[in-house]
Amino acid sequence: LARNKEIQTALKAANFYTGNIDGKIGPKTKRAIVEFQKAKGLKADGKVGSKTWMELEKYLTTKQ
Repeated sequence: LARNKEIQTALKAANFYTGNIDGKIGPKTKRAIVEFQKAKGLKADGKVGSKTWMELEKYLTTKQ
């Protein structure tokens, strides 16, 4: 759940996600992940693997 919240926080910081930071990977979050992946030239599969995570991590300002 904490990782999901970080994913949502990073997507929000990157202006791909506008929903709530609730830790649930629902349709809105999934769509944001795919759009983020497309924008970054990654495989747009909606899954947060190591390459996607490395890109997302750049948008997290603080480590918990």
